[in-house]
Amino acid sequence: MGNIIFIACILAGFFLVRVLSRKMQIPQSWLALVWTAKLVCSLIYVYIFTTYYGEGYRIQGDALHFMEDSRVLADLAASDPQKYVSVLLGFQADDPGLLNGPLAQTNIWDYGDNGDWINDNRLIIRLNSLVHFISFGNVYVHVTLFSMLSLLGLVLLYKAFANFVTARKLFFFAICLLPSIAFFGSGLTKETILIFSLGLLFWSVVKLVHEKFSLPVLISFLIAAMLCFFNKPYTGLVIVPLTLMLFAGSYFNWKKNLLWVGSLLILGSAIFLSYMPDKFNLVEKISYKQKDMTNLARGGVFFVTDSSFCAMDFSYFENFDTVGNNKIVVTAETPGEYKLFGEKIFHPFKIKPAATPYEIYLVAEPSSSYFETTAINYQGINLVKTIPECLLNTLVRPFPNDPGSILKFVTIFQNWALLIFTGLVFFRKKVLSAFERYWLFILLTASFILLLVIGWTTPVFGAIVRYKVPVDIFLLISLFILYKPLKPVKP
Repeated sequence: MGNIIFIACILAGFFLVRVLSRKMQIPQSWLALVWTAKLVCSLIYVYIFTTYYGEGYRIQGDALHFMEDSRVLADLAASDPQKYVSVLLGFQADDPGLLNGPLAQTNIWDYGDNGDWINDNRLIIRLNSLVHFISFGNVYVHVTLFSMLSLLGLVLLYKAFANFVTARKLFFFAICLLPSIAFFGSGLTKETILIFSLGLLFWSVVKLVHEKFSLPVLISFLIAAMLCFFNKPYTGLVIVPLTLMLFAGSYFNWKKNLLWVGSLLILGSAIFLSYMPDKFNLVEKISYKQKDMTNLARGGVFFVTDSSFCAMDFSYFENFDTVGNNKIVVTAETPGEYKLFGEKIFHPFKIKPAATPYEIYLVAEPSSSYFETTAINYQGINLVKTIPECLLNTLVRPFPNDPGSILKFVTIFQNWALLIFTGLVFFRKKVLSAFERYWLFILLTASFILLLVIGWTTPVFGAIVRYKVPVDIFLLISLFILYKPLKPVKP
């Protein structure tokens, strides 16, 4: 039955193509080609994370957790529909009775103290729980529906900026088929929701700034902002406040001085956040996240005792036995590191064998694309010192001799294609309107901030290319706004 639903979803996608072509005035052939490409990318995505990174019988990685946790949540609908609806709407999500009862079998619904403000897994789990009602557990149904969501987002992105772009056809296919956007925007990923959120956000902002006030468009803006915050918080915290510059610019008749004021506010906010209490301190959050991501990238056995968080190298995995689904027992003396709850620093130690079971936080093999980065170590000056390193790692690397699988060459090709196109645009810039200058400020500022955050916290090339999807979108839009073709082109 799941396969029948999958075929129905493919056909529904082509029906969506016809509707979007008529409503958005985009050639149907363009949309049909993009939808076909997204279907191919969806199949490649499932193949890679089922066979290449898995054992061939079920999808692996984050998608596995999204599928399994959403299935558990969907099962709650059968046993207690009222509680399911409550959790779906954001209520009772942290109810101990649910966390220790019906939701106890989830893996990432409640992932403990990881230093984040928002558990950004819950939105995609909620959405997938709805898909489970028609998918019969078929992952292809989930992937296809999420691809349709990102297709709608890409169309909204195109419509938001088409009037400011000269080479519209090239812009449409570039933003839809850039490898990182096409691949991660066609899988069971948060990036599919992100692409839709950004499309809806930018489309609604352009409508509100250039047209009369419209309540439905304002509601669209608020929904998009909420989706950004709850799906990819670090992107939402950057791009949503920046888009408010457009409303201020419109009110002050697009004065250039306002952009300088905006720059000073951003710099002042960064300095202010660096002196905030631990929970909101920029240096604390980045240092914590960098350490967490480094531990994950290096792989290991991570578990929690009554008083500390412990990390062991994955090579010692045989020194442990698992008990049930979420407990572990030490069977041989093992060296590692521990961090007391409430502290920041890890200390070396050796744990002795014992019958006491500990709660598993994570068991992960080392990442094949891990690379060494400069540690921030809770020092603000290190954030400044490592800016060139961050930009190199996120914009230029990986190099051919860097660690990673053969898939890294797709990223290498994309990075250098964007760099070459940037060089071309630099010599073929068009004269910008005041409104376009504001958009350029917003997009390039957001790109710079996100590149730094990603570079500071992520020591894995495979993760960088996925986290950088919003940056790829912002840079592409910026380049096409600036681009003046060598020859006149038809819109």
